[in-house]
Amino acid sequence: MRRGSVDDRPCDCGNGLVACDRCKGSGELPCVPAEACGGCQGVASCLWCDGTGRRSRPTYGRPDAGQQGRVGRVRCGRCGTANSACADCGGRGRTTCARCGGSGSRACSDCDRTGTVPHRRCGGTARTVTWTEGVVTRSPLDVKVRIASPDLPYGAWKSARDHGAWTDVRVVGARSVLARDTDGEVAGTLEP
Repeated sequence: MRRGSVDDRPCDCGNGLVACDRCKGSGELPCVPAEACGGCQGVASCLWCDGTGRRSRPTYGRPDAGQQGRVGRVRCGRCGTANSACADCGGRGRTTCARCGGSGSRACSDCDRTGTVPHRRCGGTARTVTWTEGVVTRSPLDVKVRIASPDLPYGAWKSARDHGAWTDVRVVGARSVLARDTDGEVAGTLEP
């Protein structure tokens, strides 16, 4: 961070909160309080009252008015007639919304009914801090260094390396390696 570049100031939002975009600040979302019943589609909710609570049409001549049409039916919640209402809606023709309980509005999941959410720019702190940042990169400088052999001058070592095979012989014990690799007179002079 560059020294002297820190700028701490209040955010434009004022208190760190802004109106929720999803519910427009109301905290509630509109919901359909009731829907047509999935079992009867609101058409044959009750064979007696058609979901009104009073007899609306004669049952004589209706194909679903007999005992066969009453299979799976329950007591109507509107008119009280036994074995005449749809089992899903109880004769009302509509089912209440499970999300809102029939009230017509439900809680906004983004703001949890508060109507406000934390401001994204300041993270809900009501302050913004800006600064100038710098990144220091370093690349190493590779330099080849020639190391001379301690036993020979550099020129002789380089010439031997370039024009032939050069092996280091280390004398460790009495005639261990020298006897095998060198002439007997030379080995005798080199031994410690």
